[in-house]
Order: sequence, then C-alpha cells, then structure tokens
Amino acid sequence: RAFRDATPDGPLAFCGLAAYILSFSPGMGPVPWAVQSEVFPSRVRSLGTGVATVVNWSSNFIVAQTFLSLVDGVGKARTFVLFAGFTAAAFVFVQCIVFETKGLSMEEVATVLRGRVRSSHRSPQAHPR
Repeated sequence: RAFRDATPDGPLAFCGLAAYILSFSPGMGPVPWAVQSEVFPSRVRSLGTGVATVVNWSSNFIVAQTFLSLVDGVGKARTFVLFAGFTAAAFVFVQCIVFETKGLSMEEVATVLRGRVRSSHRSPQAHPR
C-alpha cells in the first residue's frame, strides 16, 4: 500500500535501489576484500587489511548518514543519480588502476607495484625529435 501511495519518483527510487544492490554485490562490493588479500606483502598485510576495512566501513557509514539528508535536500532521483555517479567513478578507477593479480606470485605483484610507484615519481624526460 505505501508503495502505491508514494510520490511519482518512488518507483524510480525503488528501481535505483534494486539496481544498486544487484550491481554492487557481485561487482564493486568484493573488490576491497579481493584486492587487499592479494596486494599487501605478508609483513604489512594485517595493517593494510585494517586500514582497508576502516575505509570501507567509513564509506558505508557516510552513505548511511548522508542518504536521508540528500533525499530531503535534492530529492530521491538526484540522490540516486549522485550515488550512481560515485559508483561509475569507482568502476572507472578499478578498470584503469587496479591490475589483475590472478596467477601472479606475491613477489610479482610487489614488482608491478614498485614499478608503478617509480614511474609516477620520474620527472618528464625530453623526447628526441
């Protein structure tokens, strides 16, 4: 009954929430847990896992604390569009930055990460013409 009596954007909000749940669980949801178990070397794995867990749960807390204020401020549809934008940005980040670790040893993962850090700290070199 409450769903039928809702404002016209109620079904859009419901569909947005359903799409978020259906795409987050098999998509972005497990990314932090999968990545942290494969990229942290043994000597810092517990610290890295702790930091990743705090960031993950802090992000969940921020979403939970801001959701109703956003709905009141900008409406349901815009709130879901905002969160969809965050999800799209996270997807692009994972596609562009996070590399496949399947089949790599811990040493190989460390080598790839060290190479990325070194290359980001190099000064631009002049290219011969």
